[in-house]
Amino acid sequence: MTITTDPADSHRPLVDRLLTHPYLPGDARDFHALLEEVNGPRHRSRHRSRPRNAEVSNYLERALAMVDGVPLGEHAASWMSGLRTAMQARIVDTAHSVASYRTQDGRHQDFPSARQACTTGLNADGHSETLYRALMRAEAAAGNRTGLRSAIARWQDANRHLTRDQIDKKTQTLVDELLAAS
Repeated sequence: MTITTDPADSHRPLVDRLLTHPYLPGDARDFHALLEEVNGPRHRSRHRSRPRNAEVSNYLERALAMVDGVPLGEHAASWMSGLRTAMQARIVDTAHSVASYRTQDGRHQDFPSARQACTTGLNADGHSETLYRALMRAEAAAGNRTGLRSAIARWQDANRHLTRDQIDKKTQTLVDELLAAS
């Protein structure tokens, strides 16, 4: 490379090599099969399912305890938006799993833990309809009318700039049902 050569051109052979022959750990030979295994619908559905026992739920709750607000801060650089979105999705999935598990009937039922999981997730992603619905269900199941009305108000505040056609129908239907029942 000479002084007049563009430094950006020096990495081009490496990038071309990585794009045509990506590094695959272990015996993985089929890149698309590996991507499907890691990022496919089966992977996401595993994480969206409810924890099967209290030990798993406790690990997820401990992981949520480490979350503090929006990942990478409120004013992260634009190149971080993809990473932030991925982190928010995982936080929302984890919070939803904990809330769903903690609102089921049984000895593991714990409404304050469900509420805390939803609140933590909503602090990370304030537009998650899934978590607003989970929070509303938790408050309704706990018989906490004040908490239910507070959750509905928080959801309405987050969506105040949307028209009625833009609002998620599932959430609006749930709000109507819960207000009619209370």
